Amino acid sequence: MTISFCLIFNVIFLVLLVMSICVAYRVAKQFSFRELHRDRRGVSYSLTMVITLPFYLAMVLGGIELSWLFYTNLRFQRAVMMAGRSVAVCYQQEFEEYDQNASEAKKALEQTGELSAAAVLFSAGSGLEDHELTLSQEESEFVKQLLKHLGATTNFAPNSDTQRRANYAVGATTVEFELLPNQVNSGKQSHQDRAELKLTYEHPFFSQVIGRVFGQPSTVGNGFYVRKLEKTIEIPLEIARSKDGTMGIK
Repeated sequence: MTISFCLIFNVIFLVLLVMSICVAYRVAKQFSFRELHRDRRGVSYSLTMVITLPFYLAMVLGGIELSWLFYTNLRFQRAVMMAGRSVAVCYQQEFEEYDQNASEAKKALEQTGELSAAAVLFSAGSGLEDHELTLSQEESEFVKQLLKHLGATTNFAPNSDTQRRANYAVGATTVEFELLPNQVNSGKQSHQDRAELKLTYEHPFFSQVIGRVFGQPSTVGNGFYVRKLEKTIEIPLEIARSKDGTMGIK
């Protein structure tokens, strides 16, 4: 259903654009530039155009922004699924560290989920200079991992579109991971077999006017507006159920 809405708005935008070009062409064909400024025919229609033009532009810009938001939402749903899957699979190698350093193990799992989510949201991110984010040293290293994960073999210039998209995907994506209180036995020890994962992403608006109406100021950048996308899911954790704590493969 979301895809159909995107197609409808794109079709409406293209139809309006073609109609505008056709009207402009017919007007330019009937009058020369020397006679156009002296012609007084259709003066009464100018007032109507002046009144309706802002609404027309708002409709066009709104259609573009809404279509891009629908596309981002599709990628966001995919990112939630991939982040949950990555955390669920990687929990097997991290859960034993919870007894020694729970905060470090939790951070490692959240970074794993963020990497998977940012890889999916990379194509929906912004490469504009107005949306450029200032990243910490840790986030910059995370961007390098993201580009390597996406198959990049060369270093991109700091002001390139690809680099800015990667920076935004990392800076605007947040994963929170919490274990649920239920306990199960896996042979050697008891542990939680389910967890809660929350993914947050700030979708940027390209139009300041549309962003002021439908968005909120960004918390990761300055001078632009975003639509915050959030979703919380409950995921089953992939834990070995054998008595010796292995996956059962000898």
